[in-house]
Amino acid sequence: MTTSRFDRFKDAGWFEYLKDRDVIVGGAGGIGSFVNFFLSRLGCNIYIYDMDLFEAHNMSGQLVRGKDIGKSKTDVAIEIVKDFSNHSRIEALGEYTEESEFNPIMISCFDNMLARKNMFNNWVKGLTDENKSEAIFIDGRLLAEQYQIFCIRGEDSEAIEAYKQHLFNDSEVEDVECTYKQTTHCAAGIASHMIGFLTNFALGNYSAVPFYYEYITNVNVTIEHNVQSISAIGQE
Repeated sequence: MTTSRFDRFKDAGWFEYLKDRDVIVGGAGGIGSFVNFFLSRLGCNIYIYDMDLFEAHNMSGQLVRGKDIGKSKTDVAIEIVKDFSNHSRIEALGEYTEESEFNPIMISCFDNMLARKNMFNNWVKGLTDENKSEAIFIDGRLLAEQYQIFCIRGEDSEAIEAYKQHLFNDSEVEDVECTYKQTTHCAAGIASHMIGFLTNFALGNYSAVPFYYEYITNVNVTIEHNVQSISAIGQE
């Protein structure tokens, strides 16, 4: 693969660390569709888990073309990064379960807590003294105009324990208005922040990799601030 497409940022401190680096992404919808695209622009080897098909309403908040309705989200992700990034190192791996793969860098973009728990538990189980310095788990949770991000480094045992308090059952997730779950600008925004935290991690700039980050687009609107209310929204 030609490297000329990286000429404008190949001297960035994080570039050599992330180019050709394996990254597992859980989800290819509201958050994941943008995360996969952004990772392709960094030259990462991307492995996607998702079993959903695109529906017409997904065009309100996901990186999807009109001709993609009815197609597999992972198939579309592969097509988009090939077309728009000239990137071929991307592979779909199906549904994420308790038996799925571990990788030091894992990004959760799931729309349900069970898959999020499985990915985090597998990540924790896979940590060793040899790989934990290069390990990070990033979890994004999105509502229409509000999002939250958790970043857990493999070497940060306190963050690992603290994050477990933000995992719960899907039955505990608060229902929200079904017609107001996604906006493209916030989906792209959370993905941008998540990749920004990843590049900071690659630089070793851990002070700029927050355990918890929240963004609200319209601060003049009263929004109930609790993790459960937006934990499972983002890629339906």
